[in-house]
Amino acid sequence: MEKLKTIKILLSISDDEQDELLQVYLDIAKEIIMKKTYPMQNTDDVCFPQEHNYLQVEIAQSLYRKRGTEGVAKGYSGNDVPSSLLQQIVPYGSVK
Repeated sequence: MEKLKTIKILLSISDDEQDELLQVYLDIAKEIIMKKTYPMQNTDDVCFPQEHNYLQVEIAQSLYRKRGTEGVAKGYSGNDVPSSLLQQIVPYGSVK
């Protein structure tokens, strides 16, 4: 199932009015996962780990729900995502 559709179902959103905002949160969640998975590497050319698709939706949903309590303009850091979600990400390392 498409991630945007999944997050809308989880948040009980039936219209398309918030699609753009939800997509932004999905993009932020993807960036959080990529930085946590590849902490010592530029991720511009790295494929998103498919095993984290649902985690991406969960993180985006968490960020969306915090929107009303902390404000949309707030910068995002690891503190904005529950540690229970971040702990599911195993960092990848390599030796050159």
